[in-house]
Amino acid sequence: MPGFAKIAHRQLLLPSLATLVGFSLLLTGCAMGVGDNPFVAGGNTDRFILRAESRNYLDVSLYINTAGKRELLGTVSARGLEFFEFEYPAGRPLNVELETRMGDRYRVPPPALAGSGRLNLYITSTLRNSRFQR
Repeated sequence: MPGFAKIAHRQLLLPSLATLVGFSLLLTGCAMGVGDNPFVAGGNTDRFILRAESRNYLDVSLYINTAGKRELLGTVSARGLEFFEFEYPAGRPLNVELETRMGDRYRVPPPALAGSGRLNLYITSTLRNSRFQR
């Protein structure tokens, strides 16, 4: 009889364990949210190619502000040229901020644009004079 009790206990334990693992996977999937689903987010963004040309004597980091969080897009070396490809929420003004290692910051006025496409950003020796050009 003791062997039968062990077999019956295992038969009850295995389905319970499988249910627990499945439930934890379900909760993990729900915790990821809609923002991680590429099929949902794909229709609400515009794709940009940014050509950034720097005339500054320092390396300049480019940040974009999407959904209230500041994200590093990349760095343009001193007197360098870089290309960046990124997606940005559709219908919002493009919010780009420049920053040097010395701590200088400047938010470039958003370009007049309609939808996705290619943008040119000219970073001047004085960050305040930097501008977009279509």
